[in-house]
Amino acid sequence: MASSSAATRTSTRSSSTRARSRRPRTEPAGTVALDLARVFVYGTLREGFSNPGRAILDEHARPIDDGWVHGQLHDLGAYPALIHPGEDPGPVHGELYELVHEPAEGLGRLDRYEGARGRDPLPYDRRRLPVEVADGSTHEAWTYAWTKTPPPNSRIPSGDWIAYLDAEG
Repeated sequence: MASSSAATRTSTRSSSTRARSRRPRTEPAGTVALDLARVFVYGTLREGFSNPGRAILDEHARPIDDGWVHGQLHDLGAYPALIHPGEDPGPVHGELYELVHEPAEGLGRLDRYEGARGRDPLPYDRRRLPVEVADGSTHEAWTYAWTKTPPPNSRIPSGDWIAYLDAEG
């Protein structure tokens, strides 16, 4: 997941994860389905990073499990972008969270952090996607998909931002 500015993207990391998806349901940014208070993160909001977006998750959410969605992961420099579904999609690994403390406020804050509100065209679109977890069960969750064309040769073949950063050194 990404911030609107690289300056707020200064991150430290130390953990790893997995994730996947199918057909998206898009919802207007800023709305919260009361029956859906789950969020899937695949980039710098994952455990082990330190940034304002991660602080929002720490305040409002509890971890459920590692998981994956179906799509493509691209390197945008300071953060990755999920392209859903993308050509030749594969697993994009991440973490599934449940918003347990003031979910509407937490999701609204994540929307602002991700640039999914207030700009036109928006760099990210909040979507509901199925997330598969380690036990094989599937959970529908919000995630942020990149709305623009990714840079050429930016695809991360493993679909895992943390593994990619570790391999890059």
